[in-house]
Formats: sequence, structure tokens, C-alpha cells
Amino acid sequence: FGGDPKQIPIGGESAGGISVTALLTSPLAVNGTFQRALVESGTIWPNYAIALENAIDSSGKVLRAIVNCTTIGCLRNLTVDQILTAQDSVASKSISGIVASPVIDNYVLNDIMENSYMKGDFQKVPMLVG
Repeated sequence: FGGDPKQIPIGGESAGGISVTALLTSPLAVNGTFQRALVESGTIWPNYAIALENAIDSSGKVLRAIVNCTTIGCLRNLTVDQILTAQDSVASKSISGIVASPVIDNYVLNDIMENSYMKGDFQKVPMLVG
């Protein structure tokens, strides 16, 4: 859009705000990837922000069964409507209703957000929090 690539803000509301606080701890967001952050109705320390790998695997198995897919190729060929319908079914089977959340994969995220922020291991940028 003709903007300044050295003035990139990242922002989100609710789950998006949680994603912003998580991304600021990512090793991929170093060296000025983002210059500002907007966090609205999100938090750094939500109980559900970092899902356990086995919970994600369980949700994935349910989703794959609903759409009858066993390969990545099959999943990639699903329509948006098929994915959203399946996601609703997965969410209805979840106690919390949360079926997608950041996961420590040692690529995008190396630690839970609380630890990263306590150690000062995050990208320090001006933040607007509300």
C-alpha cells in the first residue's frame, strides 16, 4: 500500500491480541520484524494460550475423521465451508470450546509466553494495550 516497511505495526483483538503477545516472543520476530504492537482484549498470560501437543493432536484426529481425510493433500483440497463446518464440530466436542491456540513448536515459539516475558526475551516495541 505504499507504506513504510520500517514502520510495521502488528495488532489483534481477543485471540488476536493473545497472538500478538505470543508473536512478540517468537525468534522469527527479531531484528525489527514489527515496530509497534496493538493488543486489545488479549493477555500475555492466558491459561489456554499454549495448548498441549496431545490436545492439538486429539483435535486434529477428530477434524480428520469428520472430513474423512488422512493426508495433507486431502486436507488442502477441502473448501473453506467444509473446514469451518468441521471446526464447529470439533469445538462442540471440546470442553473449553478452544480448538486452535499457539503451540510451543521450537520454531515459531520456544517457550510459554509467561517465561519469555519474565526473562525479557521478547521484542521490545511500543505497545498500545486496551
